[in-house]
Amino acid sequence: TPDQPAFAWTATVDGFAAPATRSVGLPPLAVTARGDGTAAGTSVAAEATGGGLALSATGTVPFNGDAVALDIAGNANGLDLGQPILNGLFSGETTLAAKVATGPGGRIAVTDLAIDGSGLDATGSLTLDGDTIDATFDGRIVDLSLLADQSNGEASINARITGSIARPDVVATVVVPEGSMLGQPVDNASVRFAGAPTDAGGWAGALTLGGTFAGTPLSGTAEAALAASGGLTFPDVDLRVGENRITGAIERTAGGLLQGSLDVSAPSLASLAALALVEATGSAQGRIVFTPDGDRQSVSLSVNGRDIAMPSLAAGRIDAEAQIEDAFGVPMIRGEAQGAGIDVGSVRLDTASVTARVVDGATEFEAAARGPDLNLNGAGSLANDNGAQVVRLSRLTGNAFGFPVAIASPATIRMADGETRISGVNLSVGGGRVAVEGTVGAGIALDVTVTNVAGAFIENFSPGLGATGTISGSARVTGTPAAPRAAWKIDWAGFNVAAARNAGVPAMALSASGVATATSTTVDASLAGGGVSLTVTGTVPYAGPGLQVRAQGTAPLALLTADSGADLAVAGTTRIDLNVTGSTSRPAINGTFDIVDARAADASDGIGVSGINGRIVFDGSTARIQQFTGRLTQGGDLVVSGSVGVDPGAGFPADISIRIRNGRYLDGTMVNANLNADLTLRGPILGGATIAGNVDLGRTEILLPESFGGGPPITVEHINAAPGFVPPMQTLVRPGAPPPAARGGSGAFNLNLTVTSTNVIYVRGFGLDAELGGSIRVEGTTSHPRPVGGFQMRRGRIEVLGRRFDFDRGVLTFQGDMNPVLDFSASTRTGDITATVLVTGPARNPEIALSSVPQLPEEEIISRIIFGQSIGSLSAFQTIRLVDAIAEFSGAYGRDGSIFSRVRRTVGLDDLDIQQNATGGTTISVGKQLTDKVHVGVATETDGSSSITLDLDLTRNLKAQVEGGANGAGSVGLSFEKEY
Repeated sequence: TPDQPAFAWTATVDGFAAPATRSVGLPPLAVTARGDGTAAGTSVAAEATGGGLALSATGTVPFNGDAVALDIAGNANGLDLGQPILNGLFSGETTLAAKVATGPGGRIAVTDLAIDGSGLDATGSLTLDGDTIDATFDGRIVDLSLLADQSNGEASINARITGSIARPDVVATVVVPEGSMLGQPVDNASVRFAGAPTDAGGWAGALTLGGTFAGTPLSGTAEAALAASGGLTFPDVDLRVGENRITGAIERTAGGLLQGSLDVSAPSLASLAALALVEATGSAQGRIVFTPDGDRQSVSLSVNGRDIAMPSLAAGRIDAEAQIEDAFGVPMIRGEAQGAGIDVGSVRLDTASVTARVVDGATEFEAAARGPDLNLNGAGSLANDNGAQVVRLSRLTGNAFGFPVAIASPATIRMADGETRISGVNLSVGGGRVAVEGTVGAGIALDVTVTNVAGAFIENFSPGLGATGTISGSARVTGTPAAPRAAWKIDWAGFNVAAARNAGVPAMALSASGVATATSTTVDASLAGGGVSLTVTGTVPYAGPGLQVRAQGTAPLALLTADSGADLAVAGTTRIDLNVTGSTSRPAINGTFDIVDARAADASDGIGVSGINGRIVFDGSTARIQQFTGRLTQGGDLVVSGSVGVDPGAGFPADISIRIRNGRYLDGTMVNANLNADLTLRGPILGGATIAGNVDLGRTEILLPESFGGGPPITVEHINAAPGFVPPMQTLVRPGAPPPAARGGSGAFNLNLTVTSTNVIYVRGFGLDAELGGSIRVEGTTSHPRPVGGFQMRRGRIEVLGRRFDFDRGVLTFQGDMNPVLDFSASTRTGDITATVLVTGPARNPEIALSSVPQLPEEEIISRIIFGQSIGSLSAFQTIRLVDAIAEFSGAYGRDGSIFSRVRRTVGLDDLDIQQNATGGTTISVGKQLTDKVHVGVATETDGSSSITLDLDLTRNLKAQVEGGANGAGSVGLSFEKEY
């Protein structure tokens, strides 16, 4: 009712930020609040989240001026405050609690403050009442390793501030009982500061060091005094940190100027820097002297440094001497500075120098820098123009990173009344121009224009990108330094990068625009050309939450896999419709990713899949594969389904099923297999996932080489090979040599497969014809598979030296590589011996050997097999034939073949044979293939008789043979042959 109103209210603020929150590094917060109110006041229940921080506040707010009371609680997990040291303290889980109350006269009290975390434990309170303060803080840093590398131990912190806010009583200490800092040992080290008001209305304090650091005393004091008039002096400074010492005294004169000096001697910067939790090495000496000069301040300084190294800066030598007049006004500088062996980030400077002199009341300077990637020279001046400081850059010439650099006209920077005006900055760089014009002060009005800068120039800031094309763009910066706003636009003609270019993607056109603030930027971009038609719109924060991006369009798969590191040749198109939300560190992806008629093949062996079609659905944290289908390039149908977690930190964990039906595998030399498979892929795709399941082999053929042994290896010399060419094999593998090393690769998957022969495995060649069955296990990785197990022979035979042997034993064994080992044995009875043929060794280079019972020399066994009699009873021609057979059997002839083979080729015959006949004489046979279906043979014996044969291939399986002799005898026959 009007007399007793009641209401309920809610409020939301997205991206809340204020100077107070920004000053402590808090990210923008999402705030929601609600309450129930009456005429007397309202209840409050509020929540604020963002950047790993979650806070809640509950309490009452009266409308009659009485005290506000709020209870605050919350937690932080991985809180990012923008400062590495503070981030370390809040890297784990931390709970927060406090009570806030107000009172009459603007009194504010914070009580029961408690911070409980894995990095910091602290309690405290704060009361502000008028111009007085009463605050206490007690805390403990759990482990110094959270603040800096190579550090350990605890640190306690205690502080008490009371009295006047302008000149309070202060006592604060930091103590490290035992530990180390940046590798330097610490023993009972302490830093204490105490200050209090003086009788003269001023304030005085002193910093005191104690304990030991880096094995040497940590001692000394630094006094500070604040006069009633506001002048700050340092009447006595004498600090010792290990070998380093800082001494001096500086006081402020009645005119407000400084007088005194400060000397720094640091033969070991490592220990001095470690005290400030900064990594540095080297040595330095320095002196700065303050001298009043009438109503102006003069300063002289000298600095010498050697072998200085810091995380982002290194210098072999730095020497500087300077005298500065009117240091607090418009400085006039005389002096010089030189450096050598300087590394700034990725930029190396062999030498750098700056010289300055005073001419007509102005400072004129020249600077030069020379290194492997740049050679620049410049000149300018610093002058007073009606009380304004004016810096004019009159000359800049040289080159940087392979591009000429110059200014088209003198550039001017004018600083007066808290405002900086930039004009005439027109820099030629990267084959184009960059212009800057405008002002920066309480407000910003700045224009930046980029015209035709080569994309290759970006390589200097992103090595390996391989960008091409030309970049033009602009930015209009407005707002204030605390809250800048920039409307930007970029057009990149001929855009491409090395990864996309290597995948065959042509140059594209990139156009983008947006509005940037201190925390985020909007994006409206399009990429077109080379089969790409893609738009990206939304908002991208520089860090933390607030990510909201929509990507739509089509793109070739080659572009999306260009920088994956996989050895793949990919073709086809994908349709993209994705929404990305959340934060930059933990994005959530929703939408679809369609693949249409794509192809993918291993670039090294051509094995791949064609006709790939399917859809991937993203639901925030998971990508679900909706039955991808395709056809294996060597034969067979492929179906893939499952899911992949969208978590780069976990390597994109996958749970995928793969089914192959009527598949075929050909290695191009030895293996021809039909197969079915049911497989799974589980684990992180970026490394460590496992492919498991069963592979059922159908008809499988292993083809062995068709000749024994071999001659000397063939050496291949590559003439005019392209740069970076690596020949796959310099020489043919010698018999018995180890197989080539398996091809390595990044991101290999683990293997846990069972390969079973459901049909028959045929091993043919080398005179061998065998059928096997069984199963093997395949372990290892996809880049280094290790098959273990074997296949047993079901039946088999081998033809050697014109005789057929039936196998009585046969095993094909895998022993950790893809070259199976043969172990086959076949026997036959010939005359009075039993001859055995052994085929053993790796399938790429098998060996054949002969044995017999009773044991005979190998040449005697060959004689018994060919002629059925001992060597001693052979004729001269039979002996020649035996020697020839032994040489051919052992591989001594290599690629040239036997004696008879060479004679046959010389006289143009297809057949040549010399044998002992049944009567003890010799028969010489020759033959010639007249056409592909007609063969003629002639045989002559030593007794003068002869015969002729004519072979006709009537069909593929039916043959006719006609034979006639000189005595008129003859015969006609038909034969039918079929191989199963």
